Amino acid sequence: MKTRLLIFIAVLMLLGVTILGASDSVTQNIIINVKDIAVLNVTVGSVTLEVNAPVKANAGDSPVVSTSVDGGYLRYTSIVESGKTRKITAQLDTDVPTGLALKLSVTAPSGGTGTLGSSAGEITLSKDTAQDIITGISSGWTGTETTSGAKLTYSLEITDGSELNITNPTITITFTLTEA
Repeated sequence: MKTRLLIFIAVLMLLGVTILGASDSVTQNIIINVKDIAVLNVTVGSVTLEVNAPVKANAGDSPVVSTSVDGGYLRYTSIVESGKTRKITAQLDTDVPTGLALKLSVTAPSGGTGTLGSSAGEITLSKDTAQDIITGISSGWTGTETTSGAKLTYSLEITDGSELNITNPTITITFTLTEA
């Protein structure tokens, strides 16, 4: 009887260890899809530049042109493949009135995260050619705070006073975030 009891207890212990020691595992695949992203925005919709008469006391002086006009901030988000870069270009849709040059000064982006590129400084805008204004952008974003992004400042320059005429064109500038 004692032997049967000992065998019964041994069997119960074995079953208990087997039940308590049972385990199983399963795996699941997680796919992370980071997309190619290129998003661009400017904080100011329209900018007005003017050519005005000099003050009466300075009759005979050249007209007064708009300089250092705030164009807001250029903000962007870029995610690229490793080793690739992007740039931002600027191009006009029509010619600047004869006798004038339209200049754009771009500061390096402030704020943000990542590699946001370098500014080309001041350029003279053109209808004929898209010009690089920020180069060396990889993955990053400028942020959305009030002063986040690349600061845009416009100015006019009289290139030939004899060619100036009364005019009031609306010129559109297109900024493009594209692969370098």
